[in-house]
Amino acid sequence: MDATAHEQPDATGAAHATGDHDAVASVDGIRNVAIIAHVDHGKTTLVDALLNQSGAIARRGEQTERVMDSMDLEREKGITIQAKNTAVRWQRADGTTVKVNIVDTPGHADFGGEVERALTMVDGVLLLVDASEGPLPQTRFVLRKTLELGLPVVLVVNKVDRPDARIVEVVSEVEELFLDLDAEIDQLDFPVVYASAREGRASLERPEGLDDLESDLSVLVEVLIDHLPAPTHNPGHPLQAWVTNLDANEFVGRLAMCRIRQGTMRRGQEVAWCTHDGQVKRSRLGVLYVTENHERVEVDEAGPGELIAVAGLDEVTIGETLADPAGPRPLPVITVDEPSLAMTIGVNTSPPGGQGRQAAHGAPGEGATRCRAGRQRQPADLPNGAPRCLGGARAWRAPAGSAGGDHAPGGLRAHRRQAAGGDT
Repeated sequence: MDATAHEQPDATGAAHATGDHDAVASVDGIRNVAIIAHVDHGKTTLVDALLNQSGAIARRGEQTERVMDSMDLEREKGITIQAKNTAVRWQRADGTTVKVNIVDTPGHADFGGEVERALTMVDGVLLLVDASEGPLPQTRFVLRKTLELGLPVVLVVNKVDRPDARIVEVVSEVEELFLDLDAEIDQLDFPVVYASAREGRASLERPEGLDDLESDLSVLVEVLIDHLPAPTHNPGHPLQAWVTNLDANEFVGRLAMCRIRQGTMRRGQEVAWCTHDGQVKRSRLGVLYVTENHERVEVDEAGPGELIAVAGLDEVTIGETLADPAGPRPLPVITVDEPSLAMTIGVNTSPPGGQGRQAAHGAPGEGATRCRAGRQRQPADLPNGAPRCLGGARAWRAPAGSAGGDHAPGGLRAHRRQAAGGDT
């Protein structure tokens, strides 16, 4: 089914009906934001501080550092590999509570596809820049993708307590980067927050030192809520939920990570599954999850603007749409940058080391077959959407391309299998 037959998608992929449902309403109690930056500029540390100050970690008595880096490989390497979301409920001075869904994204260029997909889930971004290093190559990449989608930006100059901080110059460099990337006029009018994520402190005024910052991150969250728009939807519009990523659960199997653009999703609801090749299939939803703090919580239903995980769709892939079966309206399929690296993956064909020794490898593809047999697929085994398998003359040996520099997932899968005691 062709999406253009029913609606015109905007730059963010949100589709607007061209019929009776023209009114636009805001979901004022939600903000969806991605934190983007070059590697080691403090994204995950900032999320830790927000979780701590909202009480999410203190109540659970868990570790207070790098909470979002939940994969063993992430904690071993000290980097973020997969985009993951958390949520904090922020009590404002006027007594209202806003749920802030935060997507923590990787900073390495190797995982650019994760960042591109994360941006389709949100309505604005926090751009972190190191107060000493300033904008670096991955800063340009993630900001370019943000501006192309028309998303508003809040600039956070982090690590202002560094002795070599050059705050004024860094802000000027970021402004030049916006101009170089052809930002729109309204995108140039971005607020600047000065922060030390490790200390959990921020200020709207340029500080001379750590003592000039406020005692917490309240000013940052308030700027985020005021500057970034609430999710919008058309009341009465049929269901549209965009599958932006995949995960897995050992009890319920594959999880489709979705942004609900229109309508409401309910546990056990029948939906139209609009596939990437234009087919429309009927399916029934299983368990629904939303994120509270940094864990998933089962819910009976979720409305527009919410970020959810849904079970029951064992073959769903990234970029597809879950819609109303009475009138399915697919959203555009998510695309990421074309591959920038190609590699050939195959079993070891080198001779055994030394006389009288047996080769350590088995028949072509045998290890991968043994690894997959008798176990559930893990998140790293799921189709990523960024790497592209080009195929090859032999089924067990295929060159793999990677989009946006995202060439690591194949190695990531191998590492996780080895860690679990399986062959690769």
